[in-house]
Amino acid sequence: MTWEDKEEMIRLCNEGKKSFAFNNKYHEFVLKHINEFNGQAIDMFINNETLTMENIIANKEFFRTVNEKFKELMKSETISNQISFRGDVRIGLLETFLNE
Repeated sequence: MTWEDKEEMIRLCNEGKKSFAFNNKYHEFVLKHINEFNGQAIDMFINNETLTMENIIANKEFFRTVNEKFKELMKSETISNQISFRGDVRIGLLETFLNE
């Protein structure tokens, strides 16, 4: 994933916190580019996402898709080593909420 795409992802994420329409654009962007995510992109995504039970329930299919793809991507040691400790903890939190 290019740096410009990462910047766009974060911009859409921040706008999505203000507007439902931008939130949909953000989700569409993530799903379109998720196959290009490296560890840094995963870390940027998970650390900027609002991980509340309410948000995850409201967007359950989106988060299920993202979580499954992250599991696949993180089989690569290169990618998994690029994710911060905080990112790992937040990925675990997401998975816990999805399993409730």
